[in-house]
Amino acid sequence: QFCSKYAEDVTALLEERKEQVFTDPLPPVTASTATENEVYAARTIWKEDRAVVQARRAAYATNKNAIRNVVLGQCDEAMMSKLEEDLEWTSRNMELLYVLDTAQ
Repeated sequence: QFCSKYAEDVTALLEERKEQVFTDPLPPVTASTATENEVYAARTIWKEDRAVVQARRAAYATNKNAIRNVVLGQCDEAMMSKLEEDLEWTSRNMELLYVLDTAQ
């Protein structure tokens, strides 16, 4: 489905006009007094958090590409010619914000 996962990330991109940054969580630092179960729990939570960040990062890229394709699909021949005439088109035509800004 179109932007069905983590749509809020791409919504923030469109509203704020800046790329979202997904920071990987730092591995847990456990006290020397931590029990084996506490260490295991901390590492498990860290791995889950890291998996969520990776999933959000992947969904963000997929969602941006889907929106870019919809925008370009709505462009008529004259608009596509305008876009292709832009000096940066060849190197930046995969960037959603660039496409949106250039099409305006």
